[in-house]
Amino acid sequence: MNQDKMESKKGRKNVKYQGFVKGLYWGFALFLVLMNVIPLGKANVTLNKERIIFRLDYLVHAVIMLGFSGIYLLAKCLKTQIFMSREKSKLIALTFLFALLLETLQLLVPWRTFNPLDLIANLVGAVLVSAIVLIVR
Repeated sequence: MNQDKMESKKGRKNVKYQGFVKGLYWGFALFLVLMNVIPLGKANVTLNKERIIFRLDYLVHAVIMLGFSGIYLLAKCLKTQIFMSREKSKLIALTFLFALLLETLQLLVPWRTFNPLDLIANLVGAVLVSAIVLIVR
């Protein structure tokens, strides 16, 4: 094979799985939105050791955002993309948008309560996602 054909095959993205990965991404985003607007039971389990109070759902808020990086890593393993252009920029921007949207959406839902610490935990998760996305080639 000549050099041009080898490079074009090497750089080609696998479109076979692109629909699956896009569906997984947007399905996960929809799942997060739904989980933030449907009424849930009390999730205020706390760890209280000598004046340090940490609600476990703060950790959940940060970790759940990592689902976006998991889908990104899956796309890389399948040699496909979630977005056709500027994938990393779009993924990072949308992750931060979702981090902000998920908690502020609760201001509009009467049975949910906005918590600025949950928002901070979402943003910590978005920072982790951004770090993973920027590190992975």
